[in-house]
Amino acid sequence: MSAPAILGAAREQRLVAPAPGRLVEAPETALNSMVKAGDLLASLTSPDIDQRKAESAPSASLSRWQLNQQAFNEELLSQGKVLQKRLHGDTGILQSIKGEEARLQLRAPFNGTVVYKNDEIMPGGWVAAREWVASVADLTRNRVDVYLEEMDLKRISIGGNARFIPDAIEYGAFSCKISEIDRVSTTLLDDFSLASFYGGPIPTHTDGQHEMVPVSPHYRVRLDDCTPGIVPPVRLRGVAHLEATRQSPALALFRQAWITIIRESGL
Repeated sequence: MSAPAILGAAREQRLVAPAPGRLVEAPETALNSMVKAGDLLASLTSPDIDQRKAESAPSASLSRWQLNQQAFNEELLSQGKVLQKRLHGDTGILQSIKGEEARLQLRAPFNGTVVYKNDEIMPGGWVAAREWVASVADLTRNRVDVYLEEMDLKRISIGGNARFIPDAIEYGAFSCKISEIDRVSTTLLDDFSLASFYGGPIPTHTDGQHEMVPVSPHYRVRLDDCTPGIVPPVRLRGVAHLEATRQSPALALFRQAWITIIRESGL
């Protein structure tokens, strides 16, 4: 059985802006440079978060002062545990805001290599919520993500043999093992090169956030233990051939016709 697939690093993470903000610092980290877990890759600031923090901090300070002075002031003493509850609430709000502020510091999630940097974002410029800022990958091991339709899931099993053939034929073929089979369909297609919107084989449409949404349910199947174990500098699109039980020729013909109809419709 064949299905669209993509090969990349076994561990890769996109760093996206959690909220709209302004880029205030972008360390000179070159593409393909090594980073350590916790290294700062981009620092953002949000006027909305700054304003809420400025409004909440005085209230928390006042509540703390009142609680400390309660034993010496009859009016404050009469409020009993109200002051303690108020301080707890004010402190919780302030800590939540500080947590949002901390998430604006985009840091390397693990030791790895910077495989993507958004060079269109300059210090002082605005960054939209969920905008892709950088990616870090562990290039010591590869993996293949395959996308199957629901009716095909029952035809494969973990431990089965697989072979990945990249479109870039100069890399040759990769022999792998099926290691994971998702039981929940992929709501958004992270690998844009597989989306029909970008010329890929999986029929997709865009949502309001410009994300790629599969037209029909697709399930991710992961291949590991791939040989050779190289990790190319870019993700490789291709086709995975999976060890699977047989399927009737009539059903295969119907499926191919259905895929062609969807693709030609422009979805």
